[in-house]
Amino acid sequence: MKRACLMLLLLTAGIVTLSTGCSKVDYGIIWDPDTSINIVRPSSSWPGEFELTPAQQRLLEAHGQPSLERIWYDPAGEVKRYVEVRDQLDVKTPADFKRSWIYLDLDKEYEFVSPTNYIAHPLTDKIKTLCRYGDPQDFGDGKLQDVPFIEWVYYNRGERYKFDENGALLIKETFQPLHNFIPY
Repeated sequence: MKRACLMLLLLTAGIVTLSTGCSKVDYGIIWDPDTSINIVRPSSSWPGEFELTPAQQRLLEAHGQPSLERIWYDPAGEVKRYVEVRDQLDVKTPADFKRSWIYLDLDKEYEFVSPTNYIAHPLTDKIKTLCRYGDPQDFGDGKLQDVPFIEWVYYNRGERYKFDENGALLIKETFQPLHNFIPY
C-alpha cells in the first residue's frame, strides 16, 4: 500500500511538472525580501525578458545599468512594510510594480512618469539609508520642535534615524544593537 501511494505521488508530481513546464520567467532582478521589499538589484541577466520603454532605453544608453531599482507599491513611492503589501505580493511579483532606477554613483533616482519620459531626483538621505541598510525594522513618526519627522529604527545595527518630510536626515541616534531582534 505504501509503495502504491508513493508511486501515485511521484506520477502526480511528474504530471504537474510536465503541465507547468520547467520554464521560469527571467525578471532580471534579485529580490531579497529579508533585506528589503522596497529595493531590488539588477541581476546579471538584467533587464531580463522585459522590453525597455523608450525612456528606459535612453537612460540606459546615457548611464548604463542602474545600481538598484526601487519598487513603488503606491503612486507616492512610499517605503512600505511587508505587512502593508503582503496581499499585493500574493498576486504580483516585484517586477509587476512601477520601479525607479537608482544610480548611486550619480546620487540620483530616475522616476519613469510615462513610457517616453522620466524625472531625475537627487537621492534623499532617507533613500540612501534604504539603499545602504535595507528596510528599517521599525517605523514611526512624530514632531521635533514642531517639525514632523519619520523615524526608522535598525535594531540589529543599533541606529535610529529621523527624517523630515522631504527625506533629509534630522537626527541619527545610536544605541546598543539588538543582534537577535526579529521584527514581526
